[in-house]
Amino acid sequence: MTDVPALWINAGILILTGVMALVAFVQARAAMRGADDAEKARDKAVEAQVASANALAEANRIAGEARDVLRARESRETERHTVKWVPHWDFATGKWLLGNHGPDTALNVRLAVESDAIGRVVLPVEDEVPMDQGIPVLFPHYAGQGGMPRVYYRVDWRSPAGAEHHIGSVWPK
Repeated sequence: MTDVPALWINAGILILTGVMALVAFVQARAAMRGADDAEKARDKAVEAQVASANALAEANRIAGEARDVLRARESRETERHTVKWVPHWDFATGKWLLGNHGPDTALNVRLAVESDAIGRVVLPVEDEVPMDQGIPVLFPHYAGQGGMPRVYYRVDWRSPAGAEHHIGSVWPK
């Protein structure tokens, strides 16, 4: 009979070991779930970091474009650009010339003229009209006749920095 208490002690230890194994199993399952949650959280953090890096790159690109626009604007606003358009009439050939008598070159020059003699004419764009050069318009009806037409004109051009300029007038005044 002395074996009965040892049997009860062994049974108790066995039950206690089983309960501890069950607790360990439950804790292990909880730890696995926690690890899964941690992995998901890590994946979300990586996604957020990538999105943040992309947003930062886009912000830097936009800031660079804004800087370039501001520099171009400042360049146009501070640019010294003098073009002085002066009309000239040649009685012998009937040629009216709008000349650039300023020190700077005019770029992308568009000239439109209107007169009773030729109607309204928009000339092809001249890439550039340097100093002491001009854009001719022929009035064949007036060649060698001693008269001159009344010319309404508008000229549009750009400076090297891209500033747009335009004037319009009538000649002779």
